[in-house]
Amino acid sequence: MSARYAIWMNNVNLISNLEKIELKYCREWETLPPFGQFPFPKFLKFCDIWKVKWLKIKFLGNDKYHVFPLLEFDAGVAAEDGCLFSCLIELVLSCCPKLKELPSLPSKLKSLKIEDIGWNTLNCCSISNSIPLKNLEVSRCQNITSLPRNAIEEYRLLKKATIMDNDELVSFPNEAEQWFLKFSSLFISLKSLPSSLESLSSLQKLAVCSQLQLLLNIPASGKIRSCIYMKSLQYLSSSFSTISSLKHLTLMTILLLKSFPTSLLLCITCIYQIFLVWIAFLLTSLTFIISGLKKFLSTGKNKTILSLWNIYQFANVMQSYMSLHLLSLSLSFSLSLNLIFISSNQSLFLLLFSCSALSTSIIGAMAAEWFVGPILDKIIKACSDYLEEQVGWQTGMKKELESLRKKPPQDPSCPQISDQNPALNKWIWQLRDAVDEADYVLDELEYMKHKEQLTKNMEETKKRTASSSNASFPIESASKICKVGERALKIDPNLKRLEEVVQKLDEVSAGVSTFLCVFDSTKQEQQEQQRELYKTRQTGSLPRNDLIGRGKDKEFVMQWLRKQSNEHPGTDLYRNISLLSIVGHGGMGKTTLLQHVYEDEMTEEFDCKMWVCVSNNFDVKKVIADMLESLENWRPRLETQALQDSLRTEIMSKKFLLVLDVISEEDEEKDKSKWEDVLAPLASGAFGSKILVTTQTDSVALMIAKVIKKEEEIVKLEGLEEDECLQLLNSHAFAGVENPNDHENLRVIARDIVKKLSRSPLAAKVIGGVLNDNLDERHWRTVLESKLLGQNSINSILRLSYIVLPNHLQNCFAFCCMFPQDHTFDKDDLVRMWIALGFIQPSQGMTMEDVGGRYYDVFVRKTLFDKVRDDYKMHDLIHESASKFFAQECGKLVDDEESSLKISETIRHLSVQTCPDILRKIEKVKHLHSLFLFYEDFNQDLYSALIEIFKVSRCLRLLYIRTDELQMIPEEIRYLKHLRYLKIEGRLNVTRLPRSLSNLYHLQYIIYDGQVRRRHEVDDFFPRDINNLSNLRYMELLYGNYFSSICGIGKLNSLQELDMFDLRNEMGYGIDELKYLNDLCKLGINCLENVKDAEEARNAQLCDKRRLTDLTLCWSNTYAKDINLDEDVLDNLQPPKCLRNLRIYRYMGARSAIWMNNVNPIFNLEKIELTDCLEWETLPPFGQLPFLKSMRLSNMLKVKWLESKVNGNDKYRAFPLLEVLYIWGLEALEDWFEAGVAAEDGCLFPCLIELVLHGCPKLKELPSLPPKLKRLEIDGIGWTTLNFCSNSNPIPIETLEVSDCPGITSIPLADEIARLAALRCLIIKNCPNLFSLGRYREVETTNNCHLMLSGLWISDPSVLLMEPLTSISSLKKLSIEDNDELVSFPNEAEQWFLKVRHSLSELEFRWLKSLQSLPSSLESLSSLQYLYIEDVPMLRKLPNLPPSLKRLMISSCHLELFERYREDGGSDRHKIAHIPDIDFDP
Repeated sequence: MSARYAIWMNNVNLISNLEKIELKYCREWETLPPFGQFPFPKFLKFCDIWKVKWLKIKFLGNDKYHVFPLLEFDAGVAAEDGCLFSCLIELVLSCCPKLKELPSLPSKLKSLKIEDIGWNTLNCCSISNSIPLKNLEVSRCQNITSLPRNAIEEYRLLKKATIMDNDELVSFPNEAEQWFLKFSSLFISLKSLPSSLESLSSLQKLAVCSQLQLLLNIPASGKIRSCIYMKSLQYLSSSFSTISSLKHLTLMTILLLKSFPTSLLLCITCIYQIFLVWIAFLLTSLTFIISGLKKFLSTGKNKTILSLWNIYQFANVMQSYMSLHLLSLSLSFSLSLNLIFISSNQSLFLLLFSCSALSTSIIGAMAAEWFVGPILDKIIKACSDYLEEQVGWQTGMKKELESLRKKPPQDPSCPQISDQNPALNKWIWQLRDAVDEADYVLDELEYMKHKEQLTKNMEETKKRTASSSNASFPIESASKICKVGERALKIDPNLKRLEEVVQKLDEVSAGVSTFLCVFDSTKQEQQEQQRELYKTRQTGSLPRNDLIGRGKDKEFVMQWLRKQSNEHPGTDLYRNISLLSIVGHGGMGKTTLLQHVYEDEMTEEFDCKMWVCVSNNFDVKKVIADMLESLENWRPRLETQALQDSLRTEIMSKKFLLVLDVISEEDEEKDKSKWEDVLAPLASGAFGSKILVTTQTDSVALMIAKVIKKEEEIVKLEGLEEDECLQLLNSHAFAGVENPNDHENLRVIARDIVKKLSRSPLAAKVIGGVLNDNLDERHWRTVLESKLLGQNSINSILRLSYIVLPNHLQNCFAFCCMFPQDHTFDKDDLVRMWIALGFIQPSQGMTMEDVGGRYYDVFVRKTLFDKVRDDYKMHDLIHESASKFFAQECGKLVDDEESSLKISETIRHLSVQTCPDILRKIEKVKHLHSLFLFYEDFNQDLYSALIEIFKVSRCLRLLYIRTDELQMIPEEIRYLKHLRYLKIEGRLNVTRLPRSLSNLYHLQYIIYDGQVRRRHEVDDFFPRDINNLSNLRYMELLYGNYFSSICGIGKLNSLQELDMFDLRNEMGYGIDELKYLNDLCKLGINCLENVKDAEEARNAQLCDKRRLTDLTLCWSNTYAKDINLDEDVLDNLQPPKCLRNLRIYRYMGARSAIWMNNVNPIFNLEKIELTDCLEWETLPPFGQLPFLKSMRLSNMLKVKWLESKVNGNDKYRAFPLLEVLYIWGLEALEDWFEAGVAAEDGCLFPCLIELVLHGCPKLKELPSLPPKLKRLEIDGIGWTTLNFCSNSNPIPIETLEVSDCPGITSIPLADEIARLAALRCLIIKNCPNLFSLGRYREVETTNNCHLMLSGLWISDPSVLLMEPLTSISSLKKLSIEDNDELVSFPNEAEQWFLKVRHSLSELEFRWLKSLQSLPSSLESLSSLQYLYIEDVPMLRKLPNLPPSLKRLMISSCHLELFERYREDGGSDRHKIAHIPDIDFDP
């Protein structure tokens, strides 16, 4: 955006070799560089350079350029010898209204295109005798009134012309009309057409875009092959009857066309294609076309394509289309009449459910156009390839394949058509079944080919090891003779299946005629407008605030959380708990409201928080497990009683906040009993605990209140006000849009849309997502006028959000409906499932996982996936609506639910939860693609059930099993030849996978979440020939280095991740196995000491793995036999430039790898970890890496500085993006930089957030603290003081730890107390010479500041007597630990405890070997709730403890202490009897 160009552009010598120059959006430039003086430029393109007014220089030899809106030729500059653009071949001038005309046309100009130029006429002047111009385009030039009269002489070679939208150009001069005599292509828009039009004998393509009521005759005896008529034409030319050459006819935007000429109907047998685009003629007109086609159809010799694009009166045209299609099929099976709807799939699909003019019959026909694409081409190709190999037996089959090519069946990608038309629905699913069966054949052909290749490879291996090659000849010959005999007898099973599937597909077209009979009884509805292409904008982001209109509600809930309970703590079981219910219809924003409450800073005052989504017909065990998982970040697998005990212990005497989201009502009595079991453990919580509930009904809120014996408190959420709803809609509709206010026309439409959304926040968000995809007025009006939007039903509104999805997204979304409500979607795993089911196709430059990740992000952006805390789920209402819509595609069997009895035979994806009669239900489902089995607490023999399932569901592509009962997977899994995805999880101990698994050649994903811990179990866990699975992309086991057990892993050349591979000195386990694994994104290599030399390391070819982003390189020990070998190996393991994460362990070389010393090969690194590299002396120039965010260095004993002087650069911005720096055990580390190197402007670690320094006794102190540092931890550092020098005010440090620093004498906290307002956690341990925390008294008198610590960890109680800790009053937790000399607390320390008596809630005494007594002032700590005493062996007696104490835990102390306070008869037991939770562990 600078006003001038770079200085170096003025020097021609610096860039004299330029051949191509392109400048865009340099909108402030006022002058251009002297490009005309460059000798070699052949291409110049200048766009959107608004302020340049002239070209000041001479151009030599340019072929093409674009100019500027304000461009004028400088009158004071002239081209040498008039030679301007001496070599110019193509000239394009666009949007330059002030540009003066060229002095003369370039002598070699072949193409001239001018658009929106201010010229009055075209200049034919040229320094050559004639201009070689062949193509001329003049458009939107408002000042041009005429064309040159001498054009015929100058433009002798002109063959193509486009003259359109030039308002002042009404006609051609007579002389200029001679132009047209030799034209081959003419696109013309004039108020008066040239009279010479009839004389064009060479014209082959004619496009007329004119304001004519009656088109003049076109050449009767010409060579016209293509005609396009546009705009307000009412009558077509009658001369069509004599044009025998006409093959293509396009009628475009002819909204007033009243009839179709009889002459055209008579000659229509000659036309190859008819395109009808944006036409609104009467139904009878299209009927005329159909009538005219009858003669043509009866011949069956030619092929006509009738394309209907954006036709008005859509229902009528659709009906005509059906009639035409039926006619074509009834007249001749050999006829191929293709009718093409030029429109997007998603647009058509949107129209199906919003256009009232479309009946179910039309919807059915549209659905039949959807599916066929790459899959059919693959089938035909695979069949043909197979037949090529069957010498002498393919002739008859090829005829059928050729017929199939000519008449490809169309299959619906969406099965939901209409419940009102079962015949239509049945036909569509028959159609889909046929294509699925063809897909199975294709799969089995690929399976067979893979198997034959494996057999061939095995035979070749045997040949190489055999003593004589002749020995195998008789066997091979016998095998070939046997195959030939089978074919001669026609018993080849593959050939037979091919015949069957090809015949069935060929018959599908014939079946259409039966299907179309349904239309006779279908009543057409009223007309509806057409829909424009539904486009998905890939840009954009989620709005930042979706709590619009709920601010007052949030404030009410926050106030409720702050206030103490109105009830005084009594003897009731739930006396410590308060309850508030948020009640409102679905989609009112209940969950969103509580999310904002839950994430508010104020809720950090609770000791623990839990968020649990409660599904319909909830399970007590699951809800309690969810609570524990929310607390502990891992999911316990226990029985109900054990779960209750664990929860009770976990929240004992803690003030908790619990959110129970989306509780529904089923059976009140049954639910009440279950809620009593769920809530019982919560009674152990501390006073002030809160429960927030969201539900749709008051009765649920009342039931929960009754369970915990509380008064019912309710916040009722109603719909948003219209203005609030509009604001929410706009926030999603314009998300990611730079200037929303520029779209005032759309904002007006949005106001009308909001009126139809029933004041629902959810509807506003999802419709906003629909609008966001296309900021076009037509699209927004289409949504506004949608029939679904006008039904005043939230379900109809929500349906609009997913029926408009493109095919690839709709398939993925439909599959998601199979999961239960409140299911948390794991992005990576869900994408793997989509890939396994064939929903994602590869895209150039992207992995399928990357493409699937983008699909997932679209669902998030459209609010189809809703963020709940850190997870993504589908909103209950969307789930309910979509589950019904896709019921014929996805189904669920849940216990004995009534809905489970209605599973359709068309189901492709099925989820089963403890259904005892599963076999009977699924044996009729012939095309089941995915099966989810949840067998928890189920008595049936799962092993036997799986055997039967595998036999009857052989088309499965995805199998998920969750159970605690399974010990072995049946070998019958071999029947699942189409399987792509296998996942098994639960508390199970499968000792090994079935051996037949290695024969499932299509398998892409194996995930086992059970237990395999011992090495010999891992080695035997996989089948021996698991490397047969060349399509395997990902494999995961919860335990064990499972990849290292696979011999010949290099055959798994589709692998995306190889976490760790142990190299061995055995065949099949060497580093050369990695050579062809070029799809790896993540790779770990261990035991690199087994690499023999540099050449062997080079064979891994890491640099060729263009997708590798994560690399770990390990030596198994630090006993290096050959340091030089380690260096050579690392030198030859250079990764690709795309690498993001690099870890190196136990490398014993003394230097960095060669490729690490140059920033360029490791330019993109974001994370680096170097560990136990004991001999490494000088680090690579990591400080110059522009994207490095995390660096961890550990046990590198010889490194002296972090950054060295490299390439003479001794001053630069060091570690510009580094956020985390961990340094452990760098004993020789002296300084941050080598002598002579400094950070630019003292800017070292400008983005550092976390700094941890351990065991670096020689390291100098930092010059200043990084400005964004939040955590600083130093341990075993030789500093004498801690420097708080920082350019940041305030200092953002939140956690400070200083431990095991014997040399440190001062930590000047008091000196910087005003700037340390963010400090919350302070750890000071084992610093024996520390005597000062700063000069607090001086600061206090001027600033009256105090530390606001919440946690303090110390080893010496005397620290408590140093300012500013002496004056602290907000402390919540104190831990005194790791001191072998402390015997008792001095009186001053005893008094210190009284200062925090109102705030301290948790106190710990740990690892104090000499301590004999605790402070007697503990009794006065009125807020103390938790007291932990651990490993204090000399402690024999406790002081009096405060009545507020809720939990006492004592372990590893003197036996006399336990004896004194034991429960059964301890002499002082009565002194602690008031404590609810006591835990002794001697």
